[in-house]
Amino acid sequence: MYALQKQNLAGKTVLLVDDIPDNILLLKLALKSEHFNILEAHSGKEALEIVDKYNPDLIVLDVRMPDMDGFETCRRLKSNELTRNIPVIFITGKTQTEDIEEGFSAGCEEYITKPFKYSEVRNRIRTHLLLSLKNHQSYLSQRKDPIPIAGMNVLIVDDNTTNIDILRNTLEQFQIDISIATNGKIAVDNITRIKPDLILLDIMMPEMNGFE
Repeated sequence: MYALQKQNLAGKTVLLVDDIPDNILLLKLALKSEHFNILEAHSGKEALEIVDKYNPDLIVLDVRMPDMDGFETCRRLKSNELTRNIPVIFITGKTQTEDIEEGFSAGCEEYITKPFKYSEVRNRIRTHLLLSLKNHQSYLSQRKDPIPIAGMNVLIVDDNTTNIDILRNTLEQFQIDISIATNGKIAVDNITRIKPDLILLDIMMPEMNGFE
């Protein structure tokens, strides 16, 4: 399955945006085995120009940049009908809760903090390229009737309290009922009682990880 997915994604265009060349070099090394078509931009302004010209399949974006930071760059991308569906992944050293919240508020799909693992970056990029490949967002936007989500029960399984708080704050705005489990074992033990409509599951957790 992985080999098939990798073949489907080969040749996809990924734009790397960072004002520090060494950071772009590290990302290119992380993605070398994926056979993506890599574009580079060294500022938010240059990124917008490249997006307008080449229409990449995904954007990896730093936050700290001169002139126009990553948050503003992302906001402009998401406010443009022609670019709003391009997945944006932040990779940054800004790790405060308010920074992460601002990133998601700007419209990003993922927020990865430094230091990061190459495998994590590859997996997140693959995930969002595959979602885009399946026209997931187009399918949802073409539905005549919106999916009712108020009153749904979502189980969040994560041992990181910061992640839990961010997800809870976001979901509660839509009147979604939240249940929490701090590891996989607790989630499994309580799944019958909770009966969630959706499970948001972290992978790296003590006792029982997300894969198990």
